[in-house]
Amino acid sequence: MKTDPRIDTYLAQAEPFARPVLRRLRKVVRAACPEAEETLKWNMPAYVLGKKILLITPSFKAHCRCVFWHSAVQALIREELGKAGRGMELLGRIASVSDLPPDRALLRFIRAAAEQAAPGAKPAPRNAASARPAPRSRPNLAAARRKKRPGRETL
Repeated sequence: MKTDPRIDTYLAQAEPFARPVLRRLRKVVRAACPEAEETLKWNMPAYVLGKKILLITPSFKAHCRCVFWHSAVQALIREELGKAGRGMELLGRIASVSDLPPDRALLRFIRAAAEQAAPGAKPAPRNAASARPAPRSRPNLAAARRKKRPGRETL
């Protein structure tokens, strides 16, 4: 894995509770996808494959996050861990190493993210449940729009 010294600096400046969490995530990413590269995105540690982001691991004052970028991986996490939510909320607030999913699960998630980020990979199909229904107009508003009012001419 191509490392970035800025990640070491980020880890050194992170809150004491976050350091072991971020180190463990880094270790699991290295094991799951050795061809990934470390970098900073939006001043947060990120792991990329090619030019596509696999995951981002930001640290805050009281918690960390592990954010997987691809919706297919997010769906896999929901299935395996029974978690609700999207994006940053998916794995929840991580305040200690014990809040992380087991390494075996993290390895699966990272490998699935690497498959989605691989060159030539087809994007995961959008979930039909996530599609928003077309907006519907209320009947009284639709009737008011159809009603001709004096002084208004239609073209």
